[in-house]
Amino acid sequence: MPRSRLFPLLTLTVLLASVASGCGILGGGEPTPDPLAFQATLNAAATEAVSTIQAQFTQTEQARPTEPFVPIPSATPQPTQPPTATPEISPTPPPPTWTPVPIFTNTFTATATSNATATPTATPSPYSCAVVKVEPKAGSKLPYRADFDARFTLKNNGSKDWLAANVDLKYVSGEKMQKYADAVDLGKDVKPGEEYTFVVDMLAPDNAGSYKATWNLVDSSNVYCSVTIEIQVTR
Repeated sequence: MPRSRLFPLLTLTVLLASVASGCGILGGGEPTPDPLAFQATLNAAATEAVSTIQAQFTQTEQARPTEPFVPIPSATPQPTQPPTATPEISPTPPPPTWTPVPIFTNTFTATATSNATATPTATPSPYSCAVVKVEPKAGSKLPYRADFDARFTLKNNGSKDWLAANVDLKYVSGEKMQKYADAVDLGKDVKPGEEYTFVVDMLAPDNAGSYKATWNLVDSSNVYCSVTIEIQVTR
């Protein structure tokens, strides 16, 4: 029972005790009771009334359904979102500068073409020669074992002198018809533009036929030119 209802009940009990006590005095004409006894009776009645009221209050409280305890939900901390990276703003590159591209136009220039053929001019070699004459002439007929002289006339058409100490006419290949050495010395120095005749003592072969031989004009390291002799041998 609520405490707000307990106080009126206690007051009512006291009033009832007072009325009961008063009624006994007025009706019976009995002498006034002992105050101490009356007080004890009053206290006992009050105590009983209080006990009764407390018992009722206890029963009322026990009969009241107990409300289930509902815990108050506590605020659940939400996970902290990672800070969003703010993209760096790159400076906008300036637009490319347009550079005009020059356009080249092919211009054809007519070139006069000459029909004349240029004659190359040979640069003279330091050491060279030209064959001026060979005796006997190519294809000359000689009897077998005929003794004859071969003559080779050569011209210095180079830019250097032929030095007698260095230049020789040497056998290279073909039929060996010379009677003596395979080389003939230059008898004198020969200047550019001059001619010189080498004489070689020869013997015709024993058998009939066509024979030829090649000789070179040389120094220690250069070949100036080549000359060939060719004969027909008869029986």
